Amino acid sequence: MAATAQTATAPAPGRLDQPRRPSPVTDAGPFVRRLFALAEEEGARLVVLRHHHGLPDVLTKRDLSLLVDRADAGAFVRAVRRVAEEQGYVVVRNPRRLNALALTVLRHEPAPDGTCRARTLTLDARLDDAYPLPAAPAPWSRRPVRLVADRLRTRPVTREGCRFHVPDPRDEFLVLMKHWRRKGDPTTRDELEDLLRSSALESWVREVGGRPRGPVLGERYENADDALVARLVDDRWGPFTPTRRAADLLRAARNRLVGRRPRLAPIVYLGGPDGCGKSTIADAVARALGAQRIPCTPLYSLKKYLRWVTHRLAWLKHRVGGRREPAARADAGDAPEFSDDFRTFRMEHDHADRDTGRRAWRVRKWFALVVGVADIVLGWTLALGYRLRGRVVVVETSPYEVFVKYHMPEFPRTEAVLARLIPKPTCGLLVRVDPERLVARKAELSADEVRDYYARLERVHARGRVAERFTDLDNDGTPGEALAAAMPLVLAPLAPEPPR
Repeated sequence: MAATAQTATAPAPGRLDQPRRPSPVTDAGPFVRRLFALAEEEGARLVVLRHHHGLPDVLTKRDLSLLVDRADAGAFVRAVRRVAEEQGYVVVRNPRRLNALALTVLRHEPAPDGTCRARTLTLDARLDDAYPLPAAPAPWSRRPVRLVADRLRTRPVTREGCRFHVPDPRDEFLVLMKHWRRKGDPTTRDELEDLLRSSALESWVREVGGRPRGPVLGERYENADDALVARLVDDRWGPFTPTRRAADLLRAARNRLVGRRPRLAPIVYLGGPDGCGKSTIADAVARALGAQRIPCTPLYSLKKYLRWVTHRLAWLKHRVGGRREPAARADAGDAPEFSDDFRTFRMEHDHADRDTGRRAWRVRKWFALVVGVADIVLGWTLALGYRLRGRVVVVETSPYEVFVKYHMPEFPRTEAVLARLIPKPTCGLLVRVDPERLVARKAELSADEVRDYYARLERVHARGRVAERFTDLDNDGTPGEALAAAMPLVLAPLAPEPPR
């Protein structure tokens, strides 16, 4: 399947109002063929609404518009998941489409230039389609008509051993007119012209639509075409009385309940020592999700509130203590000198707070650990708000690193209790790099420190009973290889479940 990354192309001179015809997608054939075959096995009738002339091997666009009966929704989802599993794709559902099972199958592959490319196909399977009739005579008919699968008259098509359904020519003409009105797509107009080459269809459009002379279609959709479409819809699907309108609205409301069980968006933790590439991977994951129109909120850490307060108090203590005489400060021994700027002080304080060999230092670090865990729980409530709105949360610094980062000593008994209080992720990525290569990039570290960091982090995961949720991610290769390995793990929780 073709990569979804598209570059904006300037329109040709003199045709600024005409959209550019998309290039055909020629490598979706294996997926589409297998999907139609499994749908037949499951007993689901899939109606291809438009752009079906090149199927099954050629798609006019990067999406496939389908109409599915509500009773066949579960069979359709099962068929898509089976094909995706067989061909190595991940299935993601767009939760914002209330009247559709909008599924995207995608696979991320590393490119020769070191980047990552996504091969995708969108299956826009609608349970009902809103058909606007702004020129309808009755007030109750001016709202969108709900077009459902059992109202649409269809015909089976067998092409190159692949069987699927398409609308009857008259119904297909109405479906394409609606799409042309909404997008002004030149490809859709070409398909309408092809349909009108049938004398029977042209006679019906001219006789019922009230256009006995002249061209049926103009260069673009005009307001006068609304009256034509309203008369054709009334003749084809019958008059829309208030009773029928109420029944349509009730049916559409039932369709919106298909598969609409409350479901939190996933939260992803990234773990590993400084310099292992967590920031690069988190940014790449956020961009990849955004390219698929999946809402995402990247966070550096869940420690937000209490950490800021403790840093502010330490900074105030430093400012007050900094006013002492030089002799008094000399008595403090080897206490580090910090900047007076608060933001600079925070960075210096975190990286300079090494083991002093005193008991007071361990007591202070123990209290800092307890406060840090409490801060993580508060930060998780902020992330919960994003997840309730359907946004994937990617946390660059795993909360479990509070037990390891900033020269934190190991408190086994405390960790056994507090690690279980940290909210668990939907999935976690432990970014692995070769210690020698990491030391070459960050001279302040040693290979033994890097190995000890990974060992301690694994112990924390075991004590928090989340080791099975973390997957090792090798980041010694190119960024594209790391992203290609990370995306299936991030997208797996977004897979749709068959509607009940």
